[in-house]
Amino acid sequence: MASTTAGGQGWLKERIGETLDRVASERGARIVRDIRLDFGAHSQEFSHILIDRHGLLVIDLQLWPGARIHGSTRSRTWIARAKGASRERFDNPLVENARRSEVLVEGLLISGRRIGPDYVSGLVVFGGADTSGVSLGDAAANRMIDASEIRDRLGERYDFATNAGALQPAEIDDLVSLLHQIDRSDSPLPALGDKGADPAPIAPRLTAERYPDSAAGRLRDRRPRATLLVLLALVALAVWLFLYGGLAIVTEVPVALLAGEDPSAEAQAADRGSMADQVSVETAEQVLRDAAPEIYRFTRDLGAPEVVQADGHTTFIWSYLGGAPDEPPRERTIELTFDASGNLRGVSRE
Repeated sequence: MASTTAGGQGWLKERIGETLDRVASERGARIVRDIRLDFGAHSQEFSHILIDRHGLLVIDLQLWPGARIHGSTRSRTWIARAKGASRERFDNPLVENARRSEVLVEGLLISGRRIGPDYVSGLVVFGGADTSGVSLGDAAANRMIDASEIRDRLGERYDFATNAGALQPAEIDDLVSLLHQIDRSDSPLPALGDKGADPAPIAPRLTAERYPDSAAGRLRDRRPRATLLVLLALVALAVWLFLYGGLAIVTEVPVALLAGEDPSAEAQAADRGSMADQVSVETAEQVLRDAAPEIYRFTRDLGAPEVVQADGHTTFIWSYLGGAPDEPPRERTIELTFDASGNLRGVSRE
């Protein structure tokens, strides 16, 4: 945000931090703040990680005082609009939060601690912003809240836990200590030109031969591309006509129309029937990724879940390797249940 909001951001961060501290104290949890993990090509900064008996919760703060937020589950970037200020784009916070969770799991594993996907989750907290312009599905909406909802959401974490809460107080303290040990926030990233960094590339000479900028040069460049596009279109048309039954369609449609028939009705019905299962599986897979990204990457046979239909509901069941931290992984299942209208009705893990 603009510098004029810096004071508001600081106040919001302080208030949110106080709320997290109170909840952590009540629940026997610990908070790790402002660390950076670097592992090879992976580097992520973490504003807050809550650690309790149910695992690690990666909390990302999005502080946009007075701004209206626009975005969706699938958008690569979201937009913040504040009155009297230019709009600002920022990376999809749900995607970034999922990436941080992945780096956290990998970093702990490299450091000798295996944490299963059941014990890692993420939450994006918006402070001071109007998020009514954000369009999310039911699954993804559970991973984003307003700062005023922190206490209630963390209460749900304990009232509707997705694991057995096997982490003991000593293990929680060990994880806090380990995260501080592998924290690299005090190690500045190498600047370009420093020893070990790649040298700055040499700018090419801007010659007319290499960078033609005249109108004639631009027109000359376009002609081969236009010709190539026309040829590719003709080849694609020929392939469709002679290899994929296009010629039969072209000849059969006029005959069917003359006979007073609807030549597309039967084909459309067949398409709906054949695509129904595929679309519903794809939809369920997307919802799984939105609802539990920490489990999605460990799930087996994503494109072929077990499908159970009963009482007008459809349940998709996937297997994945989970279990308590530092224990041998065991096979678990996650189930998504949808009603006849395609609305998500439940997520359960066994």
